[in-house]
Amino acid sequence: MRLPRPGDPHAGEGRPALGSAAASAGPLRAKPGNAPPRVIAGHLQTGQRGEGVGAGMLILGTAQFGMEYGVANRTGRPDLTRTKEILDHAFAHGLRYLDTAMNYDRSEAMLGHCGVDGWNIITKLPSLSGLPEKSIEDAARGYILRSLDRLRTTSLHAVLAHDHRDLRGSRGQRVIAALQTMRHHGLVDRIGVSVYGPEDIDGLDPAATGIVQAPLNVLDQRILRTGLADRLHRQGSELHVRSVFLQGLLLMPARHRPARFKRWSAEMARVTAYACKTGLDPLAFCLGFVTQQKHVAHCVVGVEQREQLVQILDAYEAGSQTPVDADELHAHDPHLIDPRLWTAGA
Repeated sequence: MRLPRPGDPHAGEGRPALGSAAASAGPLRAKPGNAPPRVIAGHLQTGQRGEGVGAGMLILGTAQFGMEYGVANRTGRPDLTRTKEILDHAFAHGLRYLDTAMNYDRSEAMLGHCGVDGWNIITKLPSLSGLPEKSIEDAARGYILRSLDRLRTTSLHAVLAHDHRDLRGSRGQRVIAALQTMRHHGLVDRIGVSVYGPEDIDGLDPAATGIVQAPLNVLDQRILRTGLADRLHRQGSELHVRSVFLQGLLLMPARHRPARFKRWSAEMARVTAYACKTGLDPLAFCLGFVTQQKHVAHCVVGVEQREQLVQILDAYEAGSQTPVDADELHAHDPHLIDPRLWTAGA
């Protein structure tokens, strides 16, 4: 049976479909990576895994490498040269994790061209909801093997389900079984899920929540207020947070915000006022709030230029040294805190 192809038009290059017969024939193996070794500041990097030094809590998000992403994106998708500059600067300053996804257009392929030796890669499965149940395991394995090809690497730190519904019921057990098979063969280290809200995690098999990625920022504090962060910690899950800047909205001057956000001017003004009160700029204020949460293991940040990463690293240091209290900034309007609803709420 031929596997469905991922949404990336270049998905599946160089990798035959993995069917159940192939799965039973012997161990699964990825192609050896053929990316060049990483060289930074004249020193050859050995590719050893680990947190490194500096801002090791940060994960570099790479959606911007594959498509124009974020309401505040004014420079578009970085080209190969700019992407390499970002990756090298991040690695030199202690970042060791990259967050990508199979449906981030050309993100995985761009990373493969740049070289990912020494990086821990976290990627996400596309939604499997349109597939017949009997083909889900083969499809999940095939997607992962094609990701390994595009990334030009032999293993992944983690694979997350991009759609929490893929982990539910009998279909979910098939997906989990496929991911556990990949772990058994050394192709995947961790299994997890990416969610949009606390309700998405309810009822999931703990075997599928080794890593949980969820939004958290000064306006969207749902994972804290519902006790989800505490609950994940108790069950041994690792919490990764994203949307720290709400796709850049929290950093935009009022005059640059799209008109559809005008009705939330008061909420945005309060964020600025709270940041000023702490003596931090909005960038350091937002990072400080998230990174000071006791159960947050990692924080995903994305950039389109090296200069933006320089600013984030400076802000990370400043924010980690200044107590940030933003409890009163929590917003309840889903049309503000959930970017999926921004168009619908316009």
